[in-house]
Amino acid sequence: MENKTILKDTVKKKFRVFLKKDESNPIIISGVTRSGKAMLMQIVSSMNNVEKSTMNILMEQVYYLHQIKMISFDVANLLLRRSYNVLSSNLIHGRELNFKKDDYTSFYNYKNPMLYIERSKKEIDKEKTKKIKKKIYIPLMLHFASPSYRMLIEAFPNCKIIDMVKNPVEIAYSWIKKGYGENWCKDPNYSVLSLNDKNKYVPYYAYKWENKYLSLNKYDRVVASIEYFEKKRNIEIKKLNKNLLKKIHVINFDEFVFNTKKSLKNLENFLKLKKSNFTKKVLSREKCPREKNIAQLQSKRDFIKKKLTKKYYSKILIMEKKFLRT
Repeated sequence: MENKTILKDTVKKKFRVFLKKDESNPIIISGVTRSGKAMLMQIVSSMNNVEKSTMNILMEQVYYLHQIKMISFDVANLLLRRSYNVLSSNLIHGRELNFKKDDYTSFYNYKNPMLYIERSKKEIDKEKTKKIKKKIYIPLMLHFASPSYRMLIEAFPNCKIIDMVKNPVEIAYSWIKKGYGENWCKDPNYSVLSLNDKNKYVPYYAYKWENKYLSLNKYDRVVASIEYFEKKRNIEIKKLNKNLLKKIHVINFDEFVFNTKKSLKNLENFLKLKKSNFTKKVLSREKCPREKNIAQLQSKRDFIKKKLTKKYYSKILIMEKKFLRT
């Protein structure tokens, strides 16, 4: 019994978890919920050499857990690489195809949907798979990933990250309309990591301010959560060195939809990819470019003002002013 214990301790000291880095080229599209990620996914996917849109909720749970220090950096890295390796291999082999046409991850929304049908009929060749991974680009949507950008770049050295930002008033309006301030943490279909302490349930991002979160009404919780993510994002991005920042391209949703031609060109330059003939169709479908609607934005401010307490309405307006200055 003693020998087994000694051996176990020795293994812990000598070995670290290991998985070879994935050689494919993920294009990670990140931001808070309702920040325009799905729109960008479709546009990026329409470019040449880019695969269909993808999403992996389990990968999100990994960096959520690391953000609140429930798993180590090494373990999180391993799980991210393993999950992505499976995702990219499935794409190349035509596995796990989404046939639901209304979903943005459906292969029917891709510029060449038959490509995946053809892949599903071919035999698997491991060496050919490795070569394909080096040539293609896979767009991957991740929620609330900004605090983990350093980890994602470490796990996927070839990755490019698109960091979506949007007017906080627009986000608060969408969250309130969707009921995101309600406590859904007991729901097994809730995609955000949930925490439980003595029958008190909160989303992972309320960790260390859970009492405040629970004390707020469902509307003020929305603003408190948006404020948390904004502060966390700014803090973590400031920690990144110049080389890591080169991997990140910030897209202001309003700037993109109102000035699409220039924004799309900047995106092409960042990704070193070119739009395809299909891109024009996707832009039209996503209503890009759009006309500014100042009255509609004011209507949203009026709506959330009726829901929020005076303190939290003031907070969201302050956040909006900071956003408009950047």
